[in-house]
Amino acid sequence: MVKSLCKVNLNEIFFICFLMATSSKCTKGEKEEDYGLHVWPCAEMLSSYIVSNVERFRGKTILELGAGSGLVSIVTAKCDAKFVILTDHSKNDRVKKIALQNCKINGVSEHTQYRTLIWGVADDNLFSLPSFDILLISDCFYDPTLFEDVVFTISVLLERNSDACAYFSYQNRKKLKLDDRTSLKAI
Repeated sequence: MVKSLCKVNLNEIFFICFLMATSSKCTKGEKEEDYGLHVWPCAEMLSSYIVSNVERFRGKTILELGAGSGLVSIVTAKCDAKFVILTDHSKNDRVKKIALQNCKINGVSEHTQYRTLIWGVADDNLFSLPSFDILLISDCFYDPTLFEDVVFTISVLLERNSDACAYFSYQNRKKLKLDDRTSLKAI
């Protein structure tokens, strides 16, 4: 386990986001359920965007898909979001434990909540999520076999929260062809 420091400049006020994570790179043969143990470059990019545009997030209720170790949610909470819901579909209990630890050591536990959410599944976990103003999606389009499930989940969430907007970061790892069911137009 690696302890990471993420320095963030918030209008010339620095805070340090302490994160417990394994690394920012997968090892060959690593299981999907361990992906949430990493801090991914897209999470760092979306976090930087949030800090640069803090006024868009201040006072808002935020829901993050695929929160993993929690960097984006923690940064958003530190930028005065009203409340942040972290979700992840991981079957690895360590992901939830690390996300909750990271919220605690960064002093945002009282403004955050962790929920299990399996993409593509229309169940109580999906329909019992509180309403939100902003949906954050960081690097959830990593496996083409999951694209349709991610798009379904995003579509349901935005349909149920029609005034919400979504911000996402994505790294194109392979030349993938998106069809009508998995393109952004589907959302």
